[in-house]
Amino acid sequence: MTSTQSGDVLAVVGDRRRGYEGFNRALDARRPVGSLLKPVVYLAALQSGQYTMASRILDDPISITLDNGDVWEPRNFNDESLGEVTLLQALAESLNRATVRLGLDVGIGTVAALASRLGDGEPLPPYPSLLLGAVDMTPDRQVAGLYSTLANGGFHTPLQAVRSVIDADGVPLERYPIEVAQVADTAGVYQLNEALLQVMKRGTGRSAVLPDGLAVAGKSGTSDEFRDSWFAGFSGDRVAVVWVGHDDNRPMGLSGAAGALRIWAPLIADTAAVSYSAPLPEGLESDGSTITRGGSSRVASGRRRTRPAAWHAACRATRTVAPAGVISVKDTRMAARRIQLSVAAVALASMLVAGCTTLPQAGGPDPSPQPPDAPRDGPSMRPVSESLLQQSRELRLSGDYAQAAATLERAVRIDPGAAAIWLELARVRYAENNWSQAEQLRTQSRLTGSQ
Repeated sequence: MTSTQSGDVLAVVGDRRRGYEGFNRALDARRPVGSLLKPVVYLAALQSGQYTMASRILDDPISITLDNGDVWEPRNFNDESLGEVTLLQALAESLNRATVRLGLDVGIGTVAALASRLGDGEPLPPYPSLLLGAVDMTPDRQVAGLYSTLANGGFHTPLQAVRSVIDADGVPLERYPIEVAQVADTAGVYQLNEALLQVMKRGTGRSAVLPDGLAVAGKSGTSDEFRDSWFAGFSGDRVAVVWVGHDDNRPMGLSGAAGALRIWAPLIADTAAVSYSAPLPEGLESDGSTITRGGSSRVASGRRRTRPAAWHAACRATRTVAPAGVISVKDTRMAARRIQLSVAAVALASMLVAGCTTLPQAGGPDPSPQPPDAPRDGPSMRPVSESLLQQSRELRLSGDYAQAAATLERAVRIDPGAAAIWLELARVRYAENNWSQAEQLRTQSRLTGSQ
């Protein structure tokens, strides 16, 4: 389990025996992921400019001649074909034949490269069977990393279990900055995640028992002969991956929905506090049931998408962000024990990761608490911006005003319309005794919040 916003590792359970110090399956096991990889096929299609989730594709028998002369004929789970279906239906119901057709049209190499970027960067073999997840991956860096990138709108942050190393007096000896890079089209990821929400409502995740009002996105995965049972997904504040299987590769007879989901769902139900939601990106329109681009539910083949200049300004290739405060080596067992012991440990881990939300000011007048007309953090802010905002607050509290300002400037480039970022930047300038600029920034925060 990881934090959606920061990529902090909150829990690692590598064996059903608590405290077992042997082989850690969560970190070191490499197992076929099955349909967990299908969302990458659909994201590649969305990014191609030729498809939306409302586009239609055939779910009919298909035969593929491999390089060695063998013929591969993928089948659906129930061995039935549904004919022409929408991409949304194909993903929600995990239709193999439709997914393979889509992946072949987009390009196997394109899908393999995208899956690598979304995860940990390790190259994946561009074989046709990759489209159905016939590839070994690790639960943590690759699967959790991939779904964490989806949860963050296409921004990849390497997972980390250590923020900093401190000495006995609390003085930082080493800090490990968060690296953020955009690796996928935000508009495409938005459409995909809306489809993954539907997977939980009408697809393979529909049997999950979750609290009323908690919106989560996820996908099941099952390998050949039911040897591996997977489920991966995310809420607004948690990303969780569950694998169930035998070390000797014996079949279990459990699909992802019948096995791993039964562990994943109560885990998320007890630890997630925020529903998944994301602001509608520029260039997309929604009528509540269908997401379209430029007023069309389908983009013609070969038509390239255009993005406004603001998009390019906001989406720089790679960003290195300031360290997230002075928290020493995290005890991941503290959060993991919610799976085995209590909710309280995960709540405590969440508090450590998130930090305090109200910080005292240093140097100059204190602009907190906010006046009634001051803007507040809104649901439209991107998760990566929320993470940067929290980091800047912790840096300001530690007295590192220059780094706090630099962190906020990165956040502004990602979310220029987030009033809370402008207000926090004003607080930093107040702390630096830069009264004139602080007042200008505070005015900007009010103007932004009123738009």
